[in-house]
Amino acid sequence: MKAFNSLLVLATLSTTASADEPDQVVGNLETQIQQAWYRDSETRAWLLADGASNAFKPAPCSELFVKLANLGVPMSRTIELYDESRDLPKGVHTLAAAKRACDAIEYAGKIKEVERWITMAAESDSVNNRTAFGHCMTTYADAIATGIKPTDRVPQRKIRIGRDLVMWSGSIEELKVKYCDAGFAKIQDELRKRETPYRKVLKNDKLSMALGFNVTALYVLPGGDKSMTPSKLAAAKVWFDSTSAPSNEAQNCADGRRRTLVRRYEFDKEHRLVKTTQKEYCGEAIYR
Repeated sequence: MKAFNSLLVLATLSTTASADEPDQVVGNLETQIQQAWYRDSETRAWLLADGASNAFKPAPCSELFVKLANLGVPMSRTIELYDESRDLPKGVHTLAAAKRACDAIEYAGKIKEVERWITMAAESDSVNNRTAFGHCMTTYADAIATGIKPTDRVPQRKIRIGRDLVMWSGSIEELKVKYCDAGFAKIQDELRKRETPYRKVLKNDKLSMALGFNVTALYVLPGGDKSMTPSKLAAAKVWFDSTSAPSNEAQNCADGRRRTLVRRYEFDKEHRLVKTTQKEYCGEAIYR
């Protein structure tokens, strides 16, 4: 009898939990829609809150609509907003109206992701930040492919670009051209200037290695010359570089000095890499 009563209680709890689930999901959706937008304190432009979208993936509210569909909740069911949102006034709204507002949130989230990389590009002014420009242009292209329009505008407000506080406005195309395209062209020109001295005298593996890390790679010649002078690199049969021990290994030798790994690169007359060896030292690297 006790076993039967226990089963009855479990069945009742399960039924109650199942009945409560649509209410919980609807409540979560109501919160998502309510908290998705806020106004800029100066321009009063509607800004999409962090966490309201997920770049090019479904927004959290979209995922909740999938759950509601799986639960069989009709679109005639309602939510209530206690404050206005960008796309819905304060008051009671059907899920159908909330879905349109959610779609707008997801759309704005894609614009926000493009905007994020545009601002990162705007703050980058060096070859060493080339990745930001590449991501900017790739993200823009991905957004356009999903249906975002080049003429879509960002919310007008003041943002900080580097040390400057600027009024941020315009279409994503205008901002991309100004900060991504122009910036990328500038750093490509800078990179060509860096590469030219090495391209004149190096070839094959020597050239590839010298141009590594946006021409910031450092190789040492026998005796310790770290000048990276192109003519000296061309004439040298052997180059070196050094690094610390792998992070998952002991960093110090038994005597307490730091472990230093020195790689030795040997080239043929055509600047092809023919041999690589490695030697470990305690303390300062030795290049010989």
